[in-house]
Amino acid sequence: MLTTTMQSCHTLLQRATHQQERDRLWSLYGPSLIRDCDRSLQTDWLNDLLQLDVGTSFPVRQDNIDQTSGKNRRLGHYFESLWQQSLHRAGWRFEAGLRIGDRQHTLGELDLLFEQPDGNHWHIELALKFFLAGPNGWVGPDSRDPLNNKLARLFDHQLLLPHRPDVSTWLAERGWNHLQSQAIVRGCLFYPAHPQAVPPLPDGINPDHWRGYWTHWPNGREHLSEGLWYVLDKAFWCSPAHVAFGISNQTLYQYLDLHFRHVGIPVCVVRVEELAGAGFIEQERWMLVNEDWPTRIR
Repeated sequence: MLTTTMQSCHTLLQRATHQQERDRLWSLYGPSLIRDCDRSLQTDWLNDLLQLDVGTSFPVRQDNIDQTSGKNRRLGHYFESLWQQSLHRAGWRFEAGLRIGDRQHTLGELDLLFEQPDGNHWHIELALKFFLAGPNGWVGPDSRDPLNNKLARLFDHQLLLPHRPDVSTWLAERGWNHLQSQAIVRGCLFYPAHPQAVPPLPDGINPDHWRGYWTHWPNGREHLSEGLWYVLDKAFWCSPAHVAFGISNQTLYQYLDLHFRHVGIPVCVVRVEELAGAGFIEQERWMLVNEDWPTRIR
């Protein structure tokens, strides 16, 4: 079923006319970073959502993402909004961003609760993450948010929260009973271009996760293949790029030289190929970092 779902997802991605619509489809049907965690979600209810998407177009609101801020929290909130809009479109009851606690103390927040048409209740924790294989483990592009820490908090706190007796009772009073908890984690893991030792992946990572590569600049000249390239704004990291044009390696290198001369922020670039006059489709993804990485970016 997963294979069929993924094939349908790629077909929908090619037909989608807006980047935000492609992001929404990828958020639902794209590959998981975590092994098995959303396998049970590849069931009838996910197929129901898929059938709603086949042959239709669903414009996604853009007010939940700030394309100029470049802040992780904005991209994460945007990812959550994509799921909310899909459930809203399906007409299913849901609550999002449900804060657990009182005025003095907060235990946490539940990303998403929803009810299937058959009456089953689900608690979903959502995350969109990008990690690079650094010398001391897997970390975010800004050298923060280690993958191990993210997974530990997800499994040891967030997924357990609604099953505490006091929280479970409070949720039942709001009409949420016998919740099943799952994690939906999308994103990309970037492997080093050099054949150096790659740190082991934490337990539970899906072997079929989305993969990219990273290298320091200007070493990227040695590793980026000849072709057409596109520089991805952080707001558009969510799903494989489908863009209107590509630039040459020479133009890309000029841009990267200028960028890293003045800014230390990593740059995500994709190599693209034209799809029969229907735009340019991502073929491979790279993260370029400055020479000091993984020194923390301030």
